[in-house]
Amino acid sequence: MLGINATFNNIFSNLNPNVKNNTNSSLNSNNNVKNLQDTEQSSKISNKVLGYEVDNEGYFTSDFNKVAGIPEDIKIHSSTMESLVKVSTNEKDPFRAFESIDIAKTVGNAYKILSQVVGKDVLDSKENFSLEDIANFPQGYEFNRQSMKVTRIYNSAKDYLDADSNFNYKNTTDTKIESLFFNSTENLMKGNSATDIFNNNNDGKESVNTSVFFDTTANKYTNSDGTITKGGLLVAIINENIYTREGKATAMGKSEGFDKSMDAKEVAKRWYDRNYNLKLNPNNIVQGAGIVDTNDNNISFTPLIEIMEKQQKELIEYLKKRKELNIKI
Repeated sequence: MLGINATFNNIFSNLNPNVKNNTNSSLNSNNNVKNLQDTEQSSKISNKVLGYEVDNEGYFTSDFNKVAGIPEDIKIHSSTMESLVKVSTNEKDPFRAFESIDIAKTVGNAYKILSQVVGKDVLDSKENFSLEDIANFPQGYEFNRQSMKVTRIYNSAKDYLDADSNFNYKNTTDTKIESLFFNSTENLMKGNSATDIFNNNNDGKESVNTSVFFDTTANKYTNSDGTITKGGLLVAIINENIYTREGKATAMGKSEGFDKSMDAKEVAKRWYDRNYNLKLNPNNIVQGAGIVDTNDNNISFTPLIEIMEKQQKELIEYLKKRKELNIKI
């Protein structure tokens, strides 16, 4: 995506410093004032991205922060949100979950998670965070999909991995479990904390074919000394937790829980109503996205998230056995 890179010309550069007090100079002055107003208005209009003002480097201004409910010192780059919106609302994707994305609410949701898991005191203690700081953050948490209230925190990678392996994804309480930041299964298995937080399963880049992976634009949040800004931490939360995204959900999105006004029972009913002809269990609760082929009424349907969870658990068990075997050898 193209970032916003607006530049402001010196609006006084053409003014004559030795203007004489006569009718012509007065007229020129009035024209200059009008030109100044026109320039300011033009800059204001052209300097908006996704409905919000951005500064000359492309970061949203404090007006956006107020709407999002985040501290003024946090900077979110417009190119990041452009990629998120592009990927999430791709009309060519029949399984997209959103008609539109409310970027302010989405960033606000990420801040709710981060401030609960890491703590406001920690976030307020410094402007930027080193990889060592990030490695010492809690590594996972459980939360309510509707309220974004964190109900449990897992401090270590091992604690989170064990909890994830035994988590009941079909619970009816709208409780979800998530890693704080992206962390590969292999890295988790080694007990390592997440530090490659802008990565994803698409190398941190966008993929319009999945409606999941957006360009995290790591360079917009990484300082020359390798530290990460607070805005970068929020982007990393959004990158890992798809339920931070908020907006107008599609019919598909509603049946997958992306409409926060719908509780777990309503989501389950939507899911069943949508797939009643596919011989689904009406009590099936879906944690995430699914794939439906409506060309065959006799298809045995398995939600994609269940397939992914099964594969992940199988991989974890495989890695555990391989580790035990290496120890014995």
